[in-house]
Amino acid sequence: MALQLTVTAQGSLTVTNAYIRIQNIQLHKTYMNIKLEIFKDSIEAEKDLLNRVSCPEFDQETCVYDINGIDNPFTQAYNYLKTQAKFAGYANV
Repeated sequence: MALQLTVTAQGSLTVTNAYIRIQNIQLHKTYMNIKLEIFKDSIEAEKDLLNRVSCPEFDQETCVYDINGIDNPFTQAYNYLKTQAKFAGYANV
């Protein structure tokens, strides 16, 4: 599961259809911290984990965690990301 979105990386470099996925989630009782990884595309994501795009605006998010929820934490995190303005126009990949 990942999102695809055009982002502006450090140095004002525009990355069209960047591949954004969750690297890890830190769970707490009522919230979670979501660490994201951004790559030029899905091929780069599979090739080399060190070949990330630096984009501080998209590095980390925090959202409510429903410990009793039906969805697992990753699904909850992706659902949250999709509601945020900076992810407007995303595509599921």
